[in-house]
This record gives sequence, structure tokens and C-alpha cells, in this order.
Amino acid sequence: MERKIKEFKAGEKPRDLASVLLADEKCGYGKLSMAAIYEDGRLIIGAGSETATGALTGALFYLHTYPRVLAKLRTILDATFTNGDEDYVYSFTHQIPYIDDIITELFRIQSPVADGLPRLTPKEGLVIDDIFIPGDVVVHVPIWVIQRQEMYYKKTEEFIPERWSDQPELVKDKRAYMPFGLGL
Repeated sequence: MERKIKEFKAGEKPRDLASVLLADEKCGYGKLSMAAIYEDGRLIIGAGSETATGALTGALFYLHTYPRVLAKLRTILDATFTNGDEDYVYSFTHQIPYIDDIITELFRIQSPVADGLPRLTPKEGLVIDDIFIPGDVVVHVPIWVIQRQEMYYKKTEEFIPERWSDQPELVKDKRAYMPFGLGL
């Protein structure tokens, strides 16, 4: 991050994730403390490694646990790639909405950031749902709990990728979907 700061030129088009963070108008270089910038760097490293591992492990677990989902995915993949591995092209996977449904449902039921990202309340404090939260207090929303609330989803404990396409009635409030948290 120190090397990126030395190379950073305000107004220049960002070339990588570090320069995107540094150029951010709200919280980039000159707006955040160095400690916060370093913490963002650590967060990115964790987000890029730990979440990928968790997502792959979770996908394998849920595909094994829900053979119906695996069978449906296999049928779709077999129809898309009729010659098996010989036909496989990564760019085609973006044309298979069921893959997106599986990933979205995976992140709902097993959020990559299960306990929420900590945020600091403004100095003057704030009111959330008629409750005053004092200023300079670290708060977070437990995403894992939110994603399993019956007030937002039906059949919350079940892995049902179709809730994101063919069965939208299983999602009561899409705003509750926040696997990576929301806001600053």
C-alpha cells in the first residue's frame, strides 16, 4: 500500500484495486487515516482469499446436501456443453442463470461475511429504528442472522436457488440480501 501511495496521482484513472481505493472521492487518500487505508488493504486480501475458499466449500456442501439442485445444474450444463469438457468455455457460464441463482442462494444462506463489517457511528450519534446509538461506537449487523429471518425470506434454512428466479415469492424483501454488507 505504501508503494501504491507513492505512485498515486490524483485524477489518474485507477489501474488496480489499491488505486481505486486511493482515488475514492469519499474515503480515498487524504480522506482516511493511514491506519484505515492499511485496514482496507487487509480487508481486500481477506475478501479475495477467505471468501473464495468459503464459497467453494459451501457450494460443494450444498450441491452434495441438495441432490435435486445438483441434478438440475448437471442437466443444464449437459445441455449447454453437449460434448462435455471439449465444449466448455468459461464465458458461456455467464449465460446460465441457474449458476447465478446457486451463487446468490449460497451467499444468502452462508454469507462470506457472516458477522457483518464493523462501522463507526458518526460523532453526533444516530437513530436506528427509534433507538439512539451514541457517537463513536462500533456497530455491525450480523448478516448470517439477517439472511435467515422469516420476515425477509420463506423457508430460510433451505437451500433453494430458484427463490432468485422461478420462485420469487420465497423472497419477501430483496433489500435484506447483503452477503458482503452495505454502506460505509
